[in-house]
Amino acid sequence: MRTKNQPGLRDIGRRLVDVQIGDVTLKVRGLSARDILTLMNRFEPVRKMLEGGREEVAKTIGAENAPQTLLATLPDAVFAAIAICTGSSSDRRDEDERIASELAFGDQVAIINAIIQATFREGVGPFMVMLDQFKKMMSPVQTPAPIPAQASRNVSPPRSPAALHVELPPERLGRLHLAS
Repeated sequence: MRTKNQPGLRDIGRRLVDVQIGDVTLKVRGLSARDILTLMNRFEPVRKMLEGGREEVAKTIGAENAPQTLLATLPDAVFAAIAICTGSSSDRRDEDERIASELAFGDQVAIINAIIQATFREGVGPFMVMLDQFKKMMSPVQTPAPIPAQASRNVSPPRSPAALHVELPPERLGRLHLAS
């Protein structure tokens, strides 16, 4: 239970990045888990990229020219992400995605850079590490192969001189005397 002075989710707020497009300053937010899952469900290439793990993500999002790579490989998903992160509502989704697809390439790249910056606060590299860890946690548990049984040697090890046998009379055992 949260105390009165303890911070909560409302104290975090959204991380917004300003993007200047001509005379307009857009407030661009990052993609949430819900947004990413929505994009994965709508666009199979996004799902395949994220399921591919670190290598696949690195080829697109982690590349130095990530916005251009994303636009070239996942254009419809990028237009959907632009619409989502610039405040599109579900009833205007199609129209906003169309508008995003018609923006000048330089403007699209500027918005994508802002989305990446707002989504991956610590950078893409740490996100890829978290993605790998999450993927491992969500993978089915692998049952180890059974260890083949070895034939019993049925031979006792030789007695060690370290094995010392001491017999104490029962009166020396005190209250811990066990019946023999």
